[in-house]
Amino acid sequence: MSEYLNSLKLRSDYRELRRRGTPQFPCSVYRTVLSSYAGGEVPWHWHDEVELKLVLEGHAEIACNGSTFILHPGDGMFVNGGVLHRTRESQKSDCIVGSIVFEMPVLTGSLGSVFEEQYFRPLYQHPSLAVVCLTPSVEWQSRALQQLTLAYEAGTAEAYGYELELRAGLSRFWCELCRANQSILSEPPAETDDTAERIRCMLSYLEEHFTEELTPADLANAAHISERECFRCFDRVLGASPIVCVLRRRIAYAAKLLRETDLPVTEICMQSGFHSPSYFGKRFRERMGCTPRAFRSKSIDGKKDP
Repeated sequence: MSEYLNSLKLRSDYRELRRRGTPQFPCSVYRTVLSSYAGGEVPWHWHDEVELKLVLEGHAEIACNGSTFILHPGDGMFVNGGVLHRTRESQKSDCIVGSIVFEMPVLTGSLGSVFEEQYFRPLYQHPSLAVVCLTPSVEWQSRALQQLTLAYEAGTAEAYGYELELRAGLSRFWCELCRANQSILSEPPAETDDTAERIRCMLSYLEEHFTEELTPADLANAAHISERECFRCFDRVLGASPIVCVLRRRIAYAAKLLRETDLPVTEICMQSGFHSPSYFGKRFRERMGCTPRAFRSKSIDGKKDP
């Protein structure tokens, strides 16, 4: 059940393509070493499943819905289904994050059960509960973190009966979350905001065209909105302008080519959507902390390590 996670396979709209567990138990437990990712960052992505995060070592910076959160060892986070999020090292510290990603039937059992109707559905994808930060200094969050830790340890150990222990921990965690937010859940949710759907549409277009000449106007047209609204959506959800997001995607692609191919750096520069080697080198160094050639050397040395 427990997996070492160091890569993501994403659809063009940044939806993660990964099957969770098995059809009988759709739940996966991950141990993610952030330094194994380019730039120490798990890129923007989303999935229908709920994700629970637990910082095991170091400090993590998690961004979602236009906000950025710094989590310390022992802190955790609830990430609701369908929420775009990104995780990276904070303060360049070595950081390890444990995660549990699961589908609704793990907690609810059969469709229409009291667990689904009364406790899971009201909270799942609730716009006011897209993410919830958890810290031991808050009493109910401390209890929730204890249950999350027990669930994670059960999924990691995989001893006989671990599915029962993992499910029990998740159920108690969910109970704490529901009780703490009962007043929010008892109120009708606010009107649906189209921002999430718009940003996914624009990210899909960005993924298909980032190596080409690409402007904010092109992204706005893909979502049938104004350029001003395009900037607002990117800032609100991703906390960065569309220009910065295009630049980051090009650098991530360049890093992939540097790791996985023998192409000359100049050729990688052009294939990644840059037209000036000097500009490419400058932006790559700002983002990755080293030159493209130094990055390639580190990647080669890393492959040689036992």
